[in-house]
Amino acid sequence: MVRKRGSNTMTIWGKGDILVRTRNRAFLFLFMLLCDLACVVVLYLSNHDFKVHKLDLGWSTAWKQLSDFYGDVLDLVVLFVCRATLLPLLAFLGGYYGQPVRSTLRSVLKAEKDAKNRAEATATAAGVDNEGLSESLLEGGGDAGGDVDDHSSTADAANLTDVDIRTIDAKSELRRDVCVAVAFVVCTALQVYVGIKCIGYTFKVNDTTLQAVMMGSTVLWVNVEMVVMASLVETVTESSGLVRPDLHAHQLLFSDTKSVGHSCDLCRKRINKGYRCDMCDFDCCERCFNRKDRRVSICMSN
Repeated sequence: MVRKRGSNTMTIWGKGDILVRTRNRAFLFLFMLLCDLACVVVLYLSNHDFKVHKLDLGWSTAWKQLSDFYGDVLDLVVLFVCRATLLPLLAFLGGYYGQPVRSTLRSVLKAEKDAKNRAEATATAAGVDNEGLSESLLEGGGDAGGDVDDHSSTADAANLTDVDIRTIDAKSELRRDVCVAVAFVVCTALQVYVGIKCIGYTFKVNDTTLQAVMMGSTVLWVNVEMVVMASLVETVTESSGLVRPDLHAHQLLFSDTKSVGHSCDLCRKRINKGYRCDMCDFDCCERCFNRKDRRVSICMSN
């Protein structure tokens, strides 16, 4: 976690942190799919005694293998192809259509693009190599425009009321949850299918252990892929919150659950919903948040 101090603001996330977490989850998801593919291929080849040169991949043979539920595993290969296509598609749809108005990822990407443009403009004006200077500026001077970029998360919402933003975010969250729910249903159905197949499958005498392990690991990979996919979508659709330096030094996220039973740190009244900073255990009711005449900056992070 990186804190960056500006004139009156402090962010609780580093600019690179969001992108790093998104990329890490995307690569992990890809790695899980590759492991799943390896298990399916080994299972299919073991069912044919690893005689690749004798495999008949004609349509008639393929249909016969697909029809042999308890004697062949070509259906698991087909299901993997469907899974490897559907899950990334659902992850993309959930991440794209589930973006909140104040998207952390969107603001970070915009900040990186602005920093790169500034670096290229500086390099061009100075008459030096663009690539070398851009790299040095992005590494060492990326924070130079931090005070402006910190507010980019609220740029898209400049002309919207808080109620409008929460309504739009609720719809975005619903679309995201629908995509994740569809993926969950698909993965659950696949696990049931594989489980039923395992019970009555006729394993090869010489490769019983190998085939049992490979087929059972399919269920494991489906579970892991579902978890990683949901985590990836959650990271991509993370909200960056609101920056109100006159109220608090950190970004504030609206919550109608985490603030239940808490008291507003400004007016000390009990609240059921409001704006919260989990890092400082800071709560602010909607009435205090909507005041425009606050002059004292409150920071409880020290």
